[in-house]
This record gives sequence, C-alpha cells and structure tokens, in this order.
Amino acid sequence: MAEFSHPRCKILVMAKAPVAGQVKTRLQPQLSPQQSAQLHEALLAHCLAMLQRASLAPVQLCYAGEHSCWQQLQQRYQLALDLELVPQGGGDLGQRMAGMAQHALAAGAETVVILGADCPFIAGGYIEQALQRLQQGAEVVFGPAQDGGYVLLAFRQLWPQLFADISWGSERVLAQSCRALSCRYHCLPPLADIDRPEDLPLLAALPALKHWAV
Repeated sequence: MAEFSHPRCKILVMAKAPVAGQVKTRLQPQLSPQQSAQLHEALLAHCLAMLQRASLAPVQLCYAGEHSCWQQLQQRYQLALDLELVPQGGGDLGQRMAGMAQHALAAGAETVVILGADCPFIAGGYIEQALQRLQQGAEVVFGPAQDGGYVLLAFRQLWPQLFADISWGSERVLAQSCRALSCRYHCLPPLADIDRPEDLPLLAALPALKHWAV
C-alpha cells in the first residue's frame, strides 16, 4: 500500500483521451495531429511520474473519452499512487471539475488539488507550497499559467463560483476566477503550459521531454 505525506488530500488530474485531431490542435501544423496526440500522452505520463516521485497524496485520473491508455496508466501507477480512474462526465470544463471535486470531498478527502497535464513544470514542491498555503489560512490556491489560465487549483471546500461563468480556454480564466471569489485566495508563481508552438522550446529544460523541443 502506498504511503503519502498528505493522505487526506486527493489530487485530481484532468485529462483528455490522446486522440489525433482532438488534442493539442494549436500545436499544428508545427506538429502533425498524430505527434500532437503523442505529446499529449507524454505530458500526462510525465505528470503521473512526477506525482509518483513526490508521494504526496492518492490520485484520481479524471478522464474524458475512451482510450486504451487509461487502463495502461492505471496498471502502471495504481500501487504507487492508489490511482483511481473516474470518467469526467458531461458539461463544460467547470461543471466537470466541480463534479469531480464534489465527489472527492464527499468520499472523505479533506483537501482537493486539481491539475491539468499540460504543464510539465509542476513539481512536488509546487504542490506542497499550495497545501502549505491552505494550512496557513488561504481558502483557495491557484497555480497561475503564463497564458492567463491556471495549472493548479487547491481548496478544502467547494466554491461553486470558481466553476460557473468562466471563459474556459481564454486568457481571462484566472482573472475571472479571482474576481468571482469572496474568500482568501493565494496565487503561486506562474508556470508555462504547453499549448502553442512557441511553448515547445521550453521542453528542452526537461530531460524526459526534451526531444519534443522543436
């Protein structure tokens, strides 16, 4: 059985099925649709490997779309991460995240951390900072993305305003989310995610992904 430093926390990793033509489309034509899907899958595997090394908390892989990779990832990481596969369900991104978080809290999690797999620069220490900020009194913690969204969201109770009336996928996501809150929140240092061709050279800094730096 896996041992975690924060066993009462649940980390939710939101992921789409790596289907060519349906993921990382903004990286095209620099990458082909097939290459874009392969990079998408590589980023997800990189995220789970980081969580395995960090041993912070059990993980739910919240997936959208059927794909053989889900079972493969569960077999690889189930013991180390207590990995659970959960379908995201319907609705927009906010509705899906809210549903996943509500399910985790109802199942006994005291803290929820939501990650996307698009940011390979999240490390265990970054998630640890978010958990420390919650312990110090923040009610919501964001890991801002350099493009105006966020790569991490952490909280101890569900704040519905975080998930409604947000322009998902735009550069206004973080600003709209912060304005909607009436509680104490904290923003960690911003990180880059990999969404556009100009982001690809950033992968040169990561040995496991540097061959994608084009």
